[in-house]
Amino acid sequence: MESDNLCPMCNRFDEDCGHLFLKCKGVKECWRSLNLEEVRLRLVQYQSGKETVKEILSMTAKDQLKAVVLLWKWWYARNKANVGDKKLTSLEVCDAVLYHIMDLEKLHQCRTPCMKVNGRWEQPPADIYKMNSDASFDVSTKTGGWGFLARGSNGEFLEGGYGYILRASSPL
Repeated sequence: MESDNLCPMCNRFDEDCGHLFLKCKGVKECWRSLNLEEVRLRLVQYQSGKETVKEILSMTAKDQLKAVVLLWKWWYARNKANVGDKKLTSLEVCDAVLYHIMDLEKLHQCRTPCMKVNGRWEQPPADIYKMNSDASFDVSTKTGGWGFLARGSNGEFLEGGYGYILRASSPL
């Protein structure tokens, strides 16, 4: 069995976690672009994943979020490149990181009860989840949509989703 240890992002070096997430030319550009170069320099000192995670957990919430989302998106980009898909540029990865952070911040802002029914959101009893849902149907095109939001007894966001229905025979 032939083993290819080259980094799929830069085609250099024997790929290991240190190279992939902290030393690869492309990921270094990302750390710099996201104003996390000091963080990267601290992380590159550690020899184990456990030490690295411990350091990330000691960061401010803002840097922690940026670092974790960057590591996740870089891993995603690496896996796409590894199977022959289009290799994402550092700029594309950074844009994706910032998009996901913005999305998570919006979600965090909505953690206070923000769903209103009849003028105000009503808190369910303790240990009860509340789910709000809605749907639509266009009779002329036989299409529709749906969405839901689940919250805990304190109004905290638990889960949400939405979708588009391409073919439906009726609203039911």
